[in-house]
Amino acid sequence: MSTHSMTGFGRSESIIKKRKFTFEVKSLNSKQLDVNIKLPGLVREIEMPLRTLISKTLNRGKVEFTGYYQSLEPEQNAHINSDLMAAYADELEPLTKKIPGIEHSDWLNALLKLPDVLQNQRQIISDEEKSDLMKLAQLTIESLIEFREKEGRSAEKDLRKNILIIGEKLELVKKLAPGRIQRIRERIALAINEIKDKTKLNQDRFEQELIFYIEKLDINEEIIRLGNHLDYFDETLNLDGVKGKKLAFISQEIGREINTIGSKSNDAQMQKEVVMMKDSLEKIKEQLLNIV
Repeated sequence: MSTHSMTGFGRSESIIKKRKFTFEVKSLNSKQLDVNIKLPGLVREIEMPLRTLISKTLNRGKVEFTGYYQSLEPEQNAHINSDLMAAYADELEPLTKKIPGIEHSDWLNALLKLPDVLQNQRQIISDEEKSDLMKLAQLTIESLIEFREKEGRSAEKDLRKNILIIGEKLELVKKLAPGRIQRIRERIALAINEIKDKTKLNQDRFEQELIFYIEKLDINEEIIRLGNHLDYFDETLNLDGVKGKKLAFISQEIGREINTIGSKSNDAQMQKEVVMMKDSLEKIKEQLLNIV
């Protein structure tokens, strides 16, 4: 499985037993899988198997699945209980003589509104129809997955571009590192020369403190760790399956090393490269918010 985005849309329709069914599904980014299903009462029985299907296939994202249908021929959903209606009429007919001005239409409407006269018949779909509807749902989800894969390819391309930029900037940092230490030594020596005549200086103690200070500014370990994190990010990006959270964790480690290099750099040119790395890392983090 290639890299998949969490954003996508899918739509399918089919005619099943003289009804035209349409299923639509859309998804947005989310930390977990959040499923919302809206189906008409006729097909409500497939909601649970549909929810299971979505959970097995989509992994992450805020998913909204909607279904609706159109009858291709008239449907008889209501039934008039004529016997009950006639019984009501027999009971109420004497009242018509006592209440003048009652129209026939008013009388008929009143009878239809009495309890149990108009009965709605619950429609039931067959097992065969349920199977066909689940196949349609499968096609709808597959169209969403295809959309998410297409979006994921674009996101992966951008991720690779920005991780490459960080790698290139890291190489520049490596080249700047040796000269940077020498420049720091020279700045400190110049400052000491300016004040040595005004203060008593223990040369041995000064050398020890200088070595300790230079060691604190050493970034070799950070450079090595950052290089390893970049390789691990690239390896993970090549894996199949769900990887968005793992990539996000690696990006946090990358950011930690970049920040440490920046805080230790004490060099204008190196700081410039660090800023460029941070800019690319922010773009990576933004893309990862939408990766499954």
